[in-house]
Amino acid sequence: MHIWCDGGCIGNGTKNPKCYGSFKVGRNNPPITFQFPELTTNNQAEYQILIIVLELIDPNIKEEVIINVDSALVFNQVTNGWKTTSNRLRELNQKAQKLYNAHPKITLNQISGDEMKRILGH
Repeated sequence: MHIWCDGGCIGNGTKNPKCYGSFKVGRNNPPITFQFPELTTNNQAEYQILIIVLELIDPNIKEEVIINVDSALVFNQVTNGWKTTSNRLRELNQKAQKLYNAHPKITLNQISGDEMKRILGH
């Protein structure tokens, strides 16, 4: 199973940001989109949509799941131990790592932003 997830923010870091995230299961299904009014940056949105996807996956799933993200920051902080220096991201990172590490059948994969745009539209 392949899943693509991406977060973003219009007005990133401003007083009135509009953060959102989408994910898509398989290439032929429509994307599912969320609004995150409590978030203020694109990195927070990237983490939040990944967390939503990880929480939706059955912990007893038998098949391999590949989750595709385009955020180098999120990918490397979750999989390669990059330090999380932002207080805003630390809690999200810890939650995502815990969920990711609890699913032995899940692989996190980094893809290009162009590929993500083709698949999710943003």
